[in-house]
Amino acid sequence: MCATLITDISDPLDVAVDSSGNIYVAQTYNSYQVSKFDSTGAALGIFAGTPEEPYVPDTSHIYGPSGITVDANGSVYVAERTGNRWLKYSAAGTQLWALGEAGIRRNDPDHFGDGLLGNPAAVVASNRLYLPNGNLR
Repeated sequence: MCATLITDISDPLDVAVDSSGNIYVAQTYNSYQVSKFDSTGAALGIFAGTPEEPYVPDTSHIYGPSGITVDANGSVYVAERTGNRWLKYSAAGTQLWALGEAGIRRNDPDHFGDGLLGNPAAVVASNRLYLPNGNLR
């Protein structure tokens, strides 16, 4: 068995691997981004987010990515715990949608009802996408 050490990451909280073996690392508190590495561990760059502060609620910033998964089509799902959103990206890194209102806890009544969204914690795909949140829903 051969092991590869990936360097140049800060505060990794979750990792996902796509069907090509590319590795996605959710980096939370200091870098606010998702980094992408190839199957050998070589850095391919920032997949989503930016290491800039302060947090700006737009499509280029992520605040506290805490969970990540990749579906069979290569779409990448990110739970943005501190920013209170779930985000979906294309395989190329374009944000396709966001659930929740950036930076505002428990505010997305169109999708979750009043007061139901708070601190998304993880994302899991197994022929279905499950979006648990910190309110245990």
